[in-house]
Amino acid sequence: MVIRNEDVFIAKVRERVALAEATGHLLSPVLLLQTGNRAGGDPGASDSGSGASDGGGASGGGGASGGGAASGGGGARPNAGEALHRALAEATDAAGPPAATDTDQAGRTHAIWLEGPGPRQDELLALAGAGELVVADGNHRSLAAQIGELPRFLAVVTTPGSVAIQPYNRLVSELTSTPDELLDRLRAAGARVEQVAGPAAVPDSGGTIQLYAAGTTYAVTLPSGPGGGVENLDHALVERVLLRDALGLDPGDKRITYVGGDYPARWLVGEVDAGRAELAILIAPVTVQDFVAVNLARQKMPRKSTWFTPKARAGLVLAELGRDTAETPRD
Repeated sequence: MVIRNEDVFIAKVRERVALAEATGHLLSPVLLLQTGNRAGGDPGASDSGSGASDGGGASGGGGASGGGAASGGGGARPNAGEALHRALAEATDAAGPPAATDTDQAGRTHAIWLEGPGPRQDELLALAGAGELVVADGNHRSLAAQIGELPRFLAVVTTPGSVAIQPYNRLVSELTSTPDELLDRLRAAGARVEQVAGPAAVPDSGGTIQLYAAGTTYAVTLPSGPGGGVENLDHALVERVLLRDALGLDPGDKRITYVGGDYPARWLVGEVDAGRAELAILIAPVTVQDFVAVNLARQKMPRKSTWFTPKARAGLVLAELGRDTAETPRD
């Protein structure tokens, strides 16, 4: 069972479907985390990717990952994913030099090993499919496969202990009020607002965000709601209290740019200072533990709230679609 976990932008899903149809290939794998949690038959989970990642080499992406984030959490078993993690490490060590490598712009090396039919491949595939798989990166791609009526999609299966979550910030190109009016609205909603003397930075932990506008940085603690859980994650509070209530912006508004962890705080500040944006919103990253817990509880993450690293290099592995699959008509 594959669990998708956040609302998507349907226009982006359609673009993914069109790209697959035009190229006849899946160009970028979905990143799946093996939680070790047995499927509970929840109707909200997606089955469209249950056959994902047929190649043992693709599942071997754990050898290229080095995240030191917390593992498991929530409803997962205490050692969820550890057996797969160990097996991947042993398999890559035993396989010798990788079949292919590539280095991304951040200096991370991506490597792939091929594992042919045999006991080790059987073990890896069994471990990769032993529990519920959570989409860490690729909600739009996995839904595009379902809408495009593909029987499976390209995926890399790894473990919670193999990944880390980087910040996922926001830029607002045009405010619907002055910065002072925005701060007043936030205070009226119950937020605590304090001016920060130093440069804008991503907070080390959740609970407080930073805003940068008109050359000034503010630390803002947004008021939490009574529900708890995912509704009080910083990204959810930003979406609800700041963007929707204070600025009157829908999450899909074109004035909002979602900026992944490859861009540091100084880049966002530079965009504001250069006049290409009026507000930078810096948010502490979600923890892997919280992410897994939200997924196993069948809740949805706020849009664009997790930027996982490392993620498999696009183009390192391709999936060629058969003519009958690539041209399947859709409603």
